[in-house]
Amino acid sequence: MKYFKSAVLLLVLLLLQTTFLKIWFGQTAPNLLLAAAVCFAVRENNYLHSAAFGIVCGILLDYTSGALFGVATLLCAVCCALITMISPHVFKAKFAATLLFLLFTAVIYEFFYYILCYGLWQQSDYWQVLLGSVLPSALLTVLAGLLMMPTVRGIADAFINQN
Repeated sequence: MKYFKSAVLLLVLLLLQTTFLKIWFGQTAPNLLLAAAVCFAVRENNYLHSAAFGIVCGILLDYTSGALFGVATLLCAVCCALITMISPHVFKAKFAATLLFLLFTAVIYEFFYYILCYGLWQQSDYWQVLLGSVLPSALLTVLAGLLMMPTVRGIADAFINQN
């Protein structure tokens, strides 16, 4: 049942991210799948489960992005595994940790995604991309993560309680 709930959540987020949010926000839309992956990673105790969830989110992002396949998968998996390893040792408050990890991960993810997919071919100025696309998208991702924390918490707790 927990896998079914996870799959439904990811599909709903994917549909929202690729349809309605692109219409409302344009290119600077929140990354809902990244926010779900980070929220899951903060709650999860096992870094392999966290990395697997990040891989699934990354594959969905890669499939729908039209950019180099594998970049989002690699970034999501590594970020989720690192968050799960670091989170229990650094932060006691899960809410504050989630907000900080969401902001940090969104900025790092968006910037590295831009560099690996577009920056290698020197398509535009890095500062313009950082201020015009990366930071607004990261802030929108944090706001979206705040809204989905309770839902992802329930799914992550189902994984934790089974082990």
